[in-house]
Amino acid sequence: MKRQTYTPEIKERAVRMLIEALNDYTSMWSTIQVIVLKIESTFGTLWSCHKKRTNETILTNIQD
Repeated sequence: MKRQTYTPEIKERAVRMLIEALNDYTSMWSTIQVIVLKIESTFGTLWSCHKKRTNETILTNIQD
């Protein structure tokens, strides 16, 4: 089975969808479960994209 790769744009869109939907669900886990079904991805992929963006945001805020 070939491993699915996603462009940076698709990853960014998925993270934005996750952030926008957070208030609609009771937890991060349940929000990710819903989003991965919509974008046909996996929990781990979306979780790692979200963590990477969170870390980048924290570093940017520290450097400013």
